[in-house]
Amino acid sequence: MTRFRIALVGAAGRMGQAIADVAVSENAEIVAKSDLGDQITSANADVLIDFSSATAADIRLKRSKRLKRRRGRFRSCSHQTSASG
Repeated sequence: MTRFRIALVGAAGRMGQAIADVAVSENAEIVAKSDLGDQITSANADVLIDFSSATAADIRLKRSKRLKRRRGRFRSCSHQTSASG
């Protein structure tokens, strides 16, 4: 079975650490980790999981759309939630 390759942004946070722990048991591999100030330029990943901040996710989404136009094969999506009272 092929291993699922993950690039993980926010790897040092609670959710990032939880994803890294689960990845091992789910036949996945963390191929790149990124935190505040780091930049993933090329990770050869199947998916990028971003648990940093909404602002950082927006920036990465815009960058990925530029990559898609250049490479013609990169797909991206963004899902944001807010906890408002």
